Amino acid sequence: MKIPKVFILVFLVFFVIELKSNEILISKPIEVNNHSPKFKIIGKNDAGYWIRNYGKNEERIDLYDNGLNFILSRTILVKRNNFFPLTYSLNEKGASFFYTDYHKKNFYLCSSLISNRIESGNEKVIDTMIFQSSSEDMRISFSYSLNKQNVVFFVPMYVNNQLSQMRVISMRNTGEIIFKSSIPVSRENAQAFAEDALVDNNGNTYLFMKYEIPNISTFYEVKKIAKNGVVIDSCFLNFANNIFNDPILQIDEKNKKLICYAFLSGAAIAKPGANSLSNFSINLDSMKVVSASEFNFSDSFIEDVTNGVVKTNGALYTFKIKKVIPTIDGGSVCIAESFYKEDNEVRDGIDMGMLTFGGSGYPPSTRIVNIFHYNDILVFYFNKEGKCDKYEIIRKKQVTENDNGSFSSFFVANNRTSLKLLFVDDIALKTDFVQHDLSNSLELKQKILLNEDEKNLMLIPKMAVQTQVNEVVLPSYRNNDFRLIKINF
Repeated sequence: MKIPKVFILVFLVFFVIELKSNEILISKPIEVNNHSPKFKIIGKNDAGYWIRNYGKNEERIDLYDNGLNFILSRTILVKRNNFFPLTYSLNEKGASFFYTDYHKKNFYLCSSLISNRIESGNEKVIDTMIFQSSSEDMRISFSYSLNKQNVVFFVPMYVNNQLSQMRVISMRNTGEIIFKSSIPVSRENAQAFAEDALVDNNGNTYLFMKYEIPNISTFYEVKKIAKNGVVIDSCFLNFANNIFNDPILQIDEKNKKLICYAFLSGAAIAKPGANSLSNFSINLDSMKVVSASEFNFSDSFIEDVTNGVVKTNGALYTFKIKKVIPTIDGGSVCIAESFYKEDNEVRDGIDMGMLTFGGSGYPPSTRIVNIFHYNDILVFYFNKEGKCDKYEIIRKKQVTENDNGSFSSFFVANNRTSLKLLFVDDIALKTDFVQHDLSNSLELKQKILLNEDEKNLMLIPKMAVQTQVNEVVLPSYRNNDFRLIKINF
């Protein structure tokens, strides 16, 4: 399941503001139990901050007030066979809880209304999909609009193991159905792949598809689906070179366009890597490409990124686009992060297996250690014509073992005057949680918000949620204790 898109507000990147003192609140610790060991911040409404706790045995909601005082906790549903929770869509009166249920070849998308007192009811089936066999890819993905009032679900449907159509269900955050539609996606001699689906503030949906013709070409299509569920237009994107990472598409509500970014590989390089950053803009009304450009990675750029290690004929091998943020003047910001994983085999204990030392003659046991590396951040600034004006490199080095990179990476907060990157400068108990301000001036604005060990915290920045223009909440998990942290800018 894809993770839903991060909440993005368009911002004005014309000047840098001075950093003010941050107000930080920390909740009292709550022990995470074995029934619901996972947690996620859903968001905030008039009732308070909603925290989802879930696992194999139950689905629970905890509610905190504005001062991060714990209010109440209720179990929504005890997990049952073939049941899979998807997402909560908050509204003024509470939330719509979406989940799936399947039996043999029948796959159901369901919802339940949750009041602000976390009382559930009105369970209903939204849509039913029938698969050819129970072994098919019965996955469902979803995406939210910028204002969080619309959510779109999409499910791939197969015929003879080939993707033939996408089942698209568009909903309000109140649980009201906008449309349900089956969209054909097949192309002659091409294999189709579902990349993404976006929904705008008006309820229009944009289905992003990838098509591959083996050994010939790869191309992309964006289908615009109106609020009545009918495809009214489409646009094809053809890239000059091979795609290094899958493209990322984002809606610019202010300027009424779609923005597409992708790292591209040069045709003549020996090892696959990114040699350029491609940018497309598509008009939302006409579905026509209004600008297309490519920022080629020069030798000086690669030397800058690698701190002088690589001086010529270099490429980016570990960077992946993580965020695309429109700016109010028609430009955009593209943020990429370096990530790679190593699997190392290590021996348990001292090797005393040799008979010479009185051992058994058998080698010692070994195990695999997964090492996760989340390193530097690249920030590209593009103007309204789609040209890259400048870039910024933010140095960091986050290395962890066997944790799936849970405490690494970063979060982007948007207060309309600047972007703020939040991350820990090292993955250790005595690390600092820092804030880095981004602006077109590229003036360094970084400050330490707190020391984790002093507050008995281990923060998880990439699970943060922006709940207001100047407010972010994020979780901490240390010694089996959960805490909620609120930061006001």
